[in-house]
Amino acid sequence: MMRMPLTLLALAGLAACGSPDPAAKADADPGAAKYASVCQDCHGAGGEGKGRFPRLAGRPADQLAARLRQYKSGHKIEGMSDAMRPFAQAMSEQQIDQVTAWLATQ
Repeated sequence: MMRMPLTLLALAGLAACGSPDPAAKADADPGAAKYASVCQDCHGAGGEGKGRFPRLAGRPADQLAARLRQYKSGHKIEGMSDAMRPFAQAMSEQQIDQVTAWLATQ
């Protein structure tokens, strides 16, 4: 009889050790939440890149923020895609800082 409660307790403990819910992580970090709503469809859930869309994860936040601000301003330099402009323009300065800070930690 004692085995059943211990087994259930052990199973409950293992379930609690699982990886955190990505939605909960996004809720806890505004940069992660904004990234999930604006960027992840093209750049991947963790910024790992997808196809022709480059990897953003682990890149320095200041470099990513500078590039987003260039897109936002409409100032185009070589190698920049016009497709990014509306996404950057939809973000506030604070959101750019939050998203790029989050990406730098991935």
